[in-house]
Amino acid sequence: MSTLLTEEKANRNKMMADITRIGLKKKEAGLKVYLLSNCPEDSFAYFSRHFIFLQDLDGVVISGAIKINKPDPAIFEYLLKTYPEIDPKHTLFIDDRKPNAEAGAKAGLQALNIPK
Repeated sequence: MSTLLTEEKANRNKMMADITRIGLKKKEAGLKVYLLSNCPEDSFAYFSRHFIFLQDLDGVVISGAIKINKPDPAIFEYLLKTYPEIDPKHTLFIDDRKPNAEAGAKAGLQALNIPK
Protein backbone atom coordinates (compact mmCIF):
# COMPACT_ATOMS: atom_id res chain seq x y z
CA MET A 1 0.00 0.00 0.00
CA SER A 2 2.74 2.48 0.87
CA THR A 3 4.39 1.81 -2.50
CA LEU A 4 1.21 2.80 -4.30
CA LEU A 5 0.91 5.93 -2.20
CA THR A 6 4.54 6.80 -2.90
CA GLU A 7 4.03 6.28 -6.65
CA GLU A 8 0.86 8.36 -6.57
CA LYS A 9 2.69 11.15 -4.70
CA ALA A 10 5.55 11.01 -7.21
CA ASN A 11 3.09 11.21 -10.11
CA ARG A 12 1.32 14.18 -8.53
CA ASN A 13 4.64 15.90 -7.84
CA LYS A 14 5.62 15.46 -11.51
CA MET A 15 2.23 16.78 -12.62
CA MET A 16 2.56 19.84 -10.37
CA ALA A 17 6.10 20.44 -11.66
CA ASP A 18 4.73 20.34 -15.23
CA ILE A 19 1.90 22.73 -14.32
CA THR A 20 4.41 25.05 -12.68
CA ARG A 21 6.70 25.02 -15.73
CA ILE A 22 3.84 25.79 -18.15
CA GLY A 23 2.23 28.33 -15.83
CA LEU A 24 5.45 30.25 -15.25
CA LYS A 25 6.00 30.59 -19.00
CA LYS A 26 2.46 31.94 -19.44
CA LYS A 27 2.78 34.35 -16.49
CA GLU A 28 6.13 35.59 -17.86
CA ALA A 29 4.36 36.24 -21.17
CA GLY A 30 1.87 38.46 -19.30
CA LEU A 31 -1.06 36.06 -19.41
CA LYS A 32 -3.37 35.29 -16.51
CA VAL A 33 -3.18 31.73 -15.20
CA TYR A 34 -5.95 29.94 -13.31
CA LEU A 35 -6.05 26.43 -11.88
CA LEU A 36 -9.09 24.16 -12.06
CA SER A 37 -8.11 20.93 -10.36
CA ASN A 38 -9.67 17.63 -9.32
CA CYS A 39 -7.57 17.59 -6.20
CA PRO A 40 -8.40 16.90 -2.57
CA GLU A 41 -8.26 20.08 -0.53
CA ASP A 42 -5.52 18.78 1.79
CA SER A 43 -3.37 17.70 -1.16
CA PHE A 44 -3.63 21.16 -2.69
CA ALA A 45 -2.55 22.68 0.63
CA TYR A 46 0.56 20.48 0.50
CA PHE A 47 1.29 21.41 -3.13
CA SER A 48 0.84 25.13 -2.54
CA ARG A 49 3.47 24.96 0.23
CA HIS A 50 5.95 23.08 -1.97
CA PHE A 51 5.25 24.68 -5.36
CA ILE A 52 5.40 28.39 -4.55
CA PHE A 53 4.22 29.31 -8.05
CA LEU A 54 0.72 28.13 -7.10
CA GLN A 55 0.47 31.07 -4.70
CA ASP A 56 0.92 33.43 -7.66
CA LEU A 57 -1.99 32.13 -9.71
CA ASP A 58 -4.72 34.54 -10.70
CA GLY A 59 -7.38 32.15 -9.42
CA VAL A 60 -7.88 28.62 -8.14
CA VAL A 61 -10.82 26.23 -8.02
CA ILE A 62 -10.14 22.98 -6.19
CA SER A 63 -12.76 20.25 -6.52
CA GLY A 64 -12.12 18.98 -3.00
CA ALA A 65 -13.06 22.39 -1.60
CA ILE A 66 -16.31 22.78 -3.56
CA LYS A 67 -17.26 19.08 -3.82
CA ILE A 68 -17.67 19.16 -7.61
CA ASN A 69 -15.32 17.27 -9.94
CA LYS A 70 -14.46 17.65 -13.59
CA PRO A 71 -16.01 16.75 -15.98
CA ASP A 72 -19.23 17.88 -14.22
CA PRO A 73 -20.40 21.03 -16.06
CA ALA A 74 -21.13 22.64 -12.69
CA ILE A 75 -17.43 23.02 -11.94
CA PHE A 76 -16.94 25.08 -15.10
CA GLU A 77 -19.99 27.18 -14.21
CA TYR A 78 -18.48 27.71 -10.76
CA LEU A 79 -15.13 28.75 -12.28
CA LEU A 80 -16.73 31.28 -14.62
CA LYS A 81 -19.01 32.73 -11.91
CA THR A 82 -16.15 32.96 -9.41
CA TYR A 83 -13.83 34.65 -11.93
CA PRO A 84 -16.08 36.76 -14.19
CA GLU A 85 -12.99 38.27 -15.85
CA ILE A 86 -12.46 34.95 -17.64
CA ASP A 87 -13.74 35.19 -21.20
CA PRO A 88 -14.31 31.57 -22.27
CA LYS A 89 -13.80 32.39 -25.95
CA HIS A 90 -10.32 33.71 -25.16
CA THR A 91 -9.33 31.16 -22.53
CA LEU A 92 -7.38 27.98 -23.17
CA PHE A 93 -8.29 25.11 -20.86
CA ILE A 94 -5.69 22.31 -20.80
CA ASP A 95 -6.37 18.92 -19.22
CA ASP A 96 -4.73 15.52 -19.30
CA ARG A 97 -8.08 13.71 -19.45
CA LYS A 98 -10.11 13.83 -22.65
CA PRO A 99 -13.55 13.87 -20.93
CA ASN A 100 -12.47 16.91 -18.92
CA ALA A 101 -11.22 18.74 -22.01
CA GLU A 102 -14.48 17.91 -23.81
CA ALA A 103 -16.48 19.23 -20.86
CA GLY A 104 -14.43 22.43 -20.90
CA ALA A 105 -15.18 22.86 -24.60
CA LYS A 106 -18.89 22.35 -23.93
CA ALA A 107 -18.63 25.11 -21.31
CA GLY A 108 -17.39 27.43 -24.08
CA LEU A 109 -13.66 27.33 -23.28
CA GLN A 110 -11.01 26.69 -25.89
CA ALA A 111 -9.93 23.22 -24.78
CA LEU A 112 -6.85 21.11 -25.34
CA ASN A 113 -6.31 17.55 -24.16
CA ILE A 114 -2.66 16.71 -23.46
CA PRO A 115 -2.54 13.07 -22.29
CA LYS A 116 -0.05 12.09 -19.60
